[in-house]
Amino acid sequence: MQPSADPVFPPELEQEIFEITAIRNRTLIPTLLLVCKRVHEWLEPLLYRVVVTTSTPHPPLSAIKSKPLDFLQKSLHHILIDYDIIHPAKEFIFDLLSQCSMIESISISGNLYADLLPTLLPFPTTKIEFVVWRPSKSSEMNEWARATLVHPILALYLLEPAVEVCTSLQVIITGFWGITDPTEAQSFTSKLSLADPRIVIMVVPEYIEDWVVGAWGGDDFWRRAEAFIAGKAQGGNPESECAPHTQKEPKNCNALARLICIVTLGLPTPNLSRLAEEARGGGWSPGSRSCVDNPFVENLPVL
Repeated sequence: MQPSADPVFPPELEQEIFEITAIRNRTLIPTLLLVCKRVHEWLEPLLYRVVVTTSTPHPPLSAIKSKPLDFLQKSLHHILIDYDIIHPAKEFIFDLLSQCSMIESISISGNLYADLLPTLLPFPTTKIEFVVWRPSKSSEMNEWARATLVHPILALYLLEPAVEVCTSLQVIITGFWGITDPTEAQSFTSKLSLADPRIVIMVVPEYIEDWVVGAWGGDDFWRRAEAFIAGKAQGGNPESECAPHTQKEPKNCNALARLICIVTLGLPTPNLSRLAEEARGGGWSPGSRSCVDNPFVENLPVL
């Protein structure tokens, strides 16, 4: 008897088995694509679900550009972009973002310029993050306030103006990464003059790895910060609410901490005059949540 070429399992079950295997072992996806045509059709979208343009094993820009738009529209859900790397293909990337309605989160490393907003504002439910290494003009903060800032990670030079102007902030993270001595972050915390229960000082050893974990539904720094603030609001012990991170030490540590600035936009856009009204005293103010005595991590764990 000739061996049957038909699948042993029903196609739906077979597809589910391969997808679960691919998601749990994502580095195997390129190999699994070679099994047969139907498996290739099932799993190739997973290869493009979370795209990071900064490193392998994620698809490079050339691979992304080679795919039909309708394929990317269905497949691409999360994208992390190194602005310096994609700059030559900037128009392609932003055109792609404007046409991919399935995108759930975007992280862009680069300058915080308000002229990016026309491309990003159409996303009604997308989490958008900016990792900012160079200062933006302080006058542009009002432009960013037009988009409802909900969860930013902020460098010190942006922390105070963002808190004042962007009244819809819920969680504000000032993040340290690539440091050899976590006490540097604790020292920064003790010297910070802002008293706001929404601020969290956090050590994130590997931002990209952490972001990818979150993109695939895992426990990332956003979830840890939200849980920490919720725990403090309920009078919990910070150490019990924020267990130390078990991630291995970062490979390339710098002696000095680097402040990273990430801005997350939650849309739709509010009325700008209403924002100004709230900023003058009609909205949230520090101290309004009396159950929170200390807005910062006291015994700073690696979150």
